[in-house]
Amino acid sequence: MPASPLERILAHYRVTSQTQKEKGSYFEELIRTYFRYEASYADLYSDVWLFADWAREIGTPQFGISAKDTGIDLVAKTRGTEEYHAIQCKCYKSDYRVVKADIDSFFTASGKNCFTQRIIVATTNDWSANAENALSSQNPPVYKIDLHDLELSQIDWAKYQPSQPPASIQRQDQGRPRLRQSGSWQAHHGLRHRQDLHLPQDRGGERGSLVANFPADTNTGIATAPSFLLTCPKFSPLCDSPRH
Repeated sequence: MPASPLERILAHYRVTSQTQKEKGSYFEELIRTYFRYEASYADLYSDVWLFADWAREIGTPQFGISAKDTGIDLVAKTRGTEEYHAIQCKCYKSDYRVVKADIDSFFTASGKNCFTQRIIVATTNDWSANAENALSSQNPPVYKIDLHDLELSQIDWAKYQPSQPPASIQRQDQGRPRLRQSGSWQAHHGLRHRQDLHLPQDRGGERGSLVANFPADTNTGIATAPSFLLTCPKFSPLCDSPRH
């Protein structure tokens, strides 16, 4: 099967980067673009920072978190509630299998009171049982976005340019990106299989038309973005947390 536009971007990062840090920086900027301009997340988040920028501006003065701390790559702030979500970006080969040791440092670094939710973004769909189970036993809760979810993005990866508002493409009947948590939490609530936690649909169930380019407001990118109603199960990242 030919490589998708997103896979070609990731392959380019792996081939051209001189160091792991350089590759990680490219990928972090790509994922920052994803959270800023993917419609559902643009509605959810007012700001998305690189971790070092957030730490210097907010983390250190308000929470005593150093910009030198490792394990967190991005920090997003929710609209209205102004909560902070910690994000880790893992640029793996598509056939890589995530194991628990790969995400332990993120659990430690992000397990601070200032973060109410955590997200791991990985460019693979293969997670070991131990890694999957580890996601469900965390507080604050941890969710994942995998390669499949990134491929379903409304962003046109074929036209992606770093640090520029991306073009978008219209997708038919493929659903919204999903934050997923698996394991014991679902079992505790009587769910027999892993529960996909969907982000909200557009008002009235209509997806609407996507414009060729996003608005010029690079702080939020949502000047003309549609509003959303919450259509979620008893618990989702946009509703209650398991702590309530």
